[in-house]
Amino acid sequence: MKKKILVFTASRSEYGILRSIIFNLSKIKNIELSIMASGSHLSSYFGNTISEIKKDGFKNVIKIKTFDKKIEKESISETISIGIKKISKYLAKKKPDLILVVGDRHELFSICISGLLNNIPVAHIHGGENTNHVIDDYIRHSVTKLSSFHFASNETYRKRIIQMGEKPKNVILSGSPSIDIIKKTNFLSKKELEVSLNINLKKKIFLVTYQPVTLDKKKSKYEINNLLISLSNFPNHIIIFTLPNHDRYSDLIINKIKSYCKNKANFFYFKSLGHLKYLSLMKVSELVIGNSSSGIIEAPYLNVPTVNIGQRQEGRLMGRSILSCNSNKMIIISTIKKALIIKKNKRVFLKKLYGNGDASKKISNFISKLRLKEFKLGKKFNDIKFRI
Repeated sequence: MKKKILVFTASRSEYGILRSIIFNLSKIKNIELSIMASGSHLSSYFGNTISEIKKDGFKNVIKIKTFDKKIEKESISETISIGIKKISKYLAKKKPDLILVVGDRHELFSICISGLLNNIPVAHIHGGENTNHVIDDYIRHSVTKLSSFHFASNETYRKRIIQMGEKPKNVILSGSPSIDIIKKTNFLSKKELEVSLNINLKKKIFLVTYQPVTLDKKKSKYEINNLLISLSNFPNHIIIFTLPNHDRYSDLIINKIKSYCKNKANFFYFKSLGHLKYLSLMKVSELVIGNSSSGIIEAPYLNVPTVNIGQRQEGRLMGRSILSCNSNKMIIISTIKKALIIKKNKRVFLKKLYGNGDASKKISNFISKLRLKEFKLGKKFNDIKFRI
């Protein structure tokens, strides 16, 4: 009998991480795979990124719509409650054997709580990580406790999951699946990107992704204003923004970026580039700038320095190619200049913190061997003996 595996994704970033795993799982004979797409995947405001899933040719895709308007018009709590109602109904009917999720987005509450209430185990990727000063931390650690199986991107994070009381044999050091995609991608050339994006890319490129600080509206506004002003000091560079995900205060960030790009000939924005264009653009960029995890995890593997702004990623393990700074305008400008210098130093890219590009294989193999028909929910807290 085949195992019914349901992969959940609610944003372009999640799907990018899960993509290589989905391909691997789809090739395993004893697995019946389905994908549940929700959140910003189904919103035109955020680019209708379900098109990325369709483009990859996956057939069994379930759509769960949880909001219609901009995030400022409908609260996060409302979208979560709608998600629980709709997803629980689906799970009760279809009864998958395992739900696979990734990361720290608020939509995970809907699927993980629904899974628990329907007696379905959850496997979680990228647990044990730390991003201070944002809602993500609360969500990520909550999802860890709602999950039965865990795939950690680094040994430090694996130990942290065990520290949270999870059974060591169910906590796997896999590395990040994002690295698998980088290893296997046939990148677009700069010329191909020019045609696809309709931008002349003869000048050097800054790729910018800035997400809101979800616990502090004033800080989000202050940081995006200072970032935009700082970037205007580099008129000889092409500045390309990818707009933020569906989050608290994301409207504020999106409107600021759109407004600024209207008045700057070298500023451009895209709702969603898609994974291939995003990574290809990152590869040919001088720098990645902002506060996205992609600058921490993916950029070092493409030998591109990152200017990490503010406290959003504070707590993550970072390599030497990542320069963090506060959101003061002059400090952002000086950090960008420093990052342009370290790009020439290949030694800063030597230490890789998030695996070797085999995470998808490790995760797929582990899932394929699970005896899920015999598995029953219920946890015994794994106590660690501390020396005082």
